[in-house]
Amino acid sequence: MKTKRKWIELDWNDPDALRAQDIPFDAHSTIKDAVNVAVKGGTGAQGTTGLQGPTGFQGPTGIQGQTGVLGETGPLGSTGVEGPTGIQGQTGVQGETGVQGQTGVQGQTGVQGETGIQGETGVLGQTGIQGETGIQGPTGAEGEIGYQGDTGFQGDTGIQGQTGVLGQTGLHGQTGIQGITGANEANAIPLGWPSDATYSGIFPFTASTYTADAIDSINDLLLAIAPTPPSALSGTLTLSGVTKYTAILPTGLNSSWYQDGKVAGDSITDYVIINAYVLTSPSTSTSFKAGSTFGGDVGSVVHFSDGAVGSSRDTSSGTGTTGTVTISALDTYNTVWRKANARINYTQSSPGYSYHSMMYVVGDTTQQTGSTKFWYDNSNLTPVFTDDATVTQNTLGSSRYLSGVRYYYNGDTFNLHAIIANLANQCIRPTNPISYSMSGLTAANLSIGGAVFAYDQAYVLDRTGLDSLNASNVYSSNARLTITATKPSGTSATSTSASQNRLVNTYSTSYSTSGDITMFDENYRIPLTRNFDDKTSALTGNWTSSSLLTNGDGQLYDTYWTYPSLNFTSGYLPTQTADYTGFTGEQVIVWGVNIGSAYSNMRIVFTGINYTDISADGAGNLNLEVRLPSVTPSFAPTGWMDAGRDFGDSNGCRLGTSSGTTLNLTFGTSTSSDSNGYVYIKVTLKNGSAARASRMVITGLVI
Repeated sequence: MKTKRKWIELDWNDPDALRAQDIPFDAHSTIKDAVNVAVKGGTGAQGTTGLQGPTGFQGPTGIQGQTGVLGETGPLGSTGVEGPTGIQGQTGVQGETGVQGQTGVQGQTGVQGETGIQGETGVLGQTGIQGETGIQGPTGAEGEIGYQGDTGFQGDTGIQGQTGVLGQTGLHGQTGIQGITGANEANAIPLGWPSDATYSGIFPFTASTYTADAIDSINDLLLAIAPTPPSALSGTLTLSGVTKYTAILPTGLNSSWYQDGKVAGDSITDYVIINAYVLTSPSTSTSFKAGSTFGGDVGSVVHFSDGAVGSSRDTSSGTGTTGTVTISALDTYNTVWRKANARINYTQSSPGYSYHSMMYVVGDTTQQTGSTKFWYDNSNLTPVFTDDATVTQNTLGSSRYLSGVRYYYNGDTFNLHAIIANLANQCIRPTNPISYSMSGLTAANLSIGGAVFAYDQAYVLDRTGLDSLNASNVYSSNARLTITATKPSGTSATSTSASQNRLVNTYSTSYSTSGDITMFDENYRIPLTRNFDDKTSALTGNWTSSSLLTNGDGQLYDTYWTYPSLNFTSGYLPTQTADYTGFTGEQVIVWGVNIGSAYSNMRIVFTGINYTDISADGAGNLNLEVRLPSVTPSFAPTGWMDAGRDFGDSNGCRLGTSSGTTLNLTFGTSTSSDSNGYVYIKVTLKNGSAARASRMVITGLVI
């Protein structure tokens, strides 16, 4: 029944004030009756959807003064008090969530002591019957449009049409008389319950879990299961285009060199002679992280140089160069991450110490590589020998001779001298800044102490009697001292002493063996006065090497057999007495060897000549003959068989299997058993002979 419209009085004491008992609920009861019944039972008195808590009379926008009870749209039947979700147990006016203790008409926020129908904020003038939010469903009691003209009983949205007493949401707890209102930040907004009324996933969320905390937990989980991100910027920058060397700091440099705790005499490992550095971020395939595909590229790449922040480039600017910083790549990494590569391009203008690192800065977080250090030398002057290398004899205590010529031997000592400028300008090589060598002298190295040596000081090398020949099996007919001065970068200079025909022979006087004859000794040499039918006398120790040769004796010199023709008394060291300039005619050398028994053939392998260099006896410049002592083959009535002729040609013994440096010989029907294995080998040299051998390897031959 339509009643007469009147202004709603907001003063509870006013007799004309609108009260719950004045508003019909159905044909038999009022709103007050319905509320009383609902508060009592498990499910209250419910129609189909009836009056509901959460959206019924609400506080902030419920029955309020400005818009009062509007007449035109009063209680509507179609969606007003209705069935499916009306005043109900679980979600209507209910114990748990309807008009309830916790969230219905309740202590905290329902029709309650604190904020329900209450003294302080119950049915009140300014905000109607409300706690913090009045007795409300989502939007008050309504049908399609509730008790309202255009907007029901409402102020702005009071008892209104769209969400008044409606079926789907009835009186329920979630949005009924509720506690927290007005919160506008996620760290103060509870999640509430999901539509299935439970959080059954990984996280123990509840309705009161704050939204920000829930998002943070989910984000942590996503990070934990995300693919591996690029590593952070760290480690050592990769240097390209410049080589670092180890050096020692001398004294006298300016202070820019004595940095990083270094003093004169200290070793540095970052000495460079090129001042343009390209320093690339390390591990470019896996480093460094610069954001995510969801958040984009973030942060800045910064050049930190000599203790100060230099150039910087934001990753948001993309690839490119700003000052000394180049971002060379920004790529997606493992689908969800962003990875950057960068480099520093720097040119050092002044010599001395400098250090650099790369930083990646995001907000208050800084990642940084280790420092890459440089000691730049802008001169790298090449060493200069102001006094060239010289070597002089200090002592001569040996008595090493060969064919009457004296040689230096192990134990003989020498004096060395040189002066070198620029050796320490501006740094000193830590190992082998000075090295020297000479035939028979084991190569040696000298170090320089930077703590006592000035960078611009000339280095004087003076070694008196400190160096003796000590290398075995060395032969030289012109031993010269070589001194090398080297800078840390490898820049070097070398000086070699003048040619003085210094003779050195550190081979043993018994170096040769019966089967391997060399020209370094005369142990198997046989005097021409020997009875060449002697097959029992010793084959070694028959020649006196210190004795001067006589005309007709061939010489062993300069590692070969040779025709004697030199005057060693002039221009040779050590001091000599041998002068062979007057030798003429044939010069002969005989060796005696033992090839063992029962050989009717023999092989000689030469070093220095081919078998074709040997001519028939009496012809050419080189002849070679062999003899079995006490044996006279039928084809060689003198006993000497000619290796310059083929077997069958007179006394020839050369076999047709000879080739290259290999000479194969035959004794015919005779064997080495007839000579106790002895074989005499005679070499005849003619003046001007260029065919010189340095070695003969001699064996019996079985064909």
